[in-house]
Amino acid sequence: LANNDQYNFTSWNDCITIRIGKNIEYIGTETDNEGILNGGTLGDNFLSSISKVSTIIVDEENKVYSSKDGVLYNKDFTVLIRYPTNKVDSTESFSVVIPDTVTSIYNRAFYYNNKITKLVLGKNVEHIGNLAFADCKKLKSIELPASLEKIESNSDFYFENVSKDFKFVLDSKNSFFSVSTDGKMLTSKDGKTLYAWIGASGDITVPDGLTAIGNNFFSNNKNITSVIIPDSVESVSDNAFVNCTNLTSVVFPK
Repeated sequence: LANNDQYNFTSWNDCITIRIGKNIEYIGTETDNEGILNGGTLGDNFLSSISKVSTIIVDEENKVYSSKDGVLYNKDFTVLIRYPTNKVDSTESFSVVIPDTVTSIYNRAFYYNNKITKLVLGKNVEHIGNLAFADCKKLKSIELPASLEKIESNSDFYFENVSKDFKFVLDSKNSFFSVSTDGKMLTSKDGKTLYAWIGASGDITVPDGLTAIGNNFFSNNKNITSVIIPDSVESVSDNAFVNCTNLTSVVFPK
């Protein structure tokens, strides 16, 4: 399944079940995240806007993809590709525990899921892809394992529009990340990279020690009114504060 339009599935609005046949090797466009599926690739927007899909079924003879309990994985279950937005056993409020076979959460894997309130990542998850949890409006917590090494980029979009009560819970043995005492801020262990700042609002001061504010990090945040940037920051992306309509001032280092 492939064409030149990365939104090639967005018109399947009434689709409830997706069946992937045994001969499907590729879904999406030629430039989609090559290599992560160990031989197969998948468009970032696959199923991301099909709100009625409840289950994904893959033919057992398919050599690239697999499914279990309606969830789409790569063949050896090391990459969780897509958790259906309207999964058939979902309730209005429930937790998801990701299997220990999974080492990577794919781009947009849980995108637009408005039922999940808690996610527990398996003990072997090392990588979280782009927009994996964005617009999960009821999500209140994610438990991050000691194994986690990489979260793509440093854009707040990865956790955009989650519940206002959201908190990160980090395994104390993790060597790559740190979480603030209130559970709202996720940074690299050395404090130089800010990955997420949940609920940033009002007059805020960027943590000292941070060296860069990434692309789109605060974009679309209509709750911040002023920002003070410390001397440690060496670069601020062009789009860091785009569409922050209530932002009145940004104080840069001298």
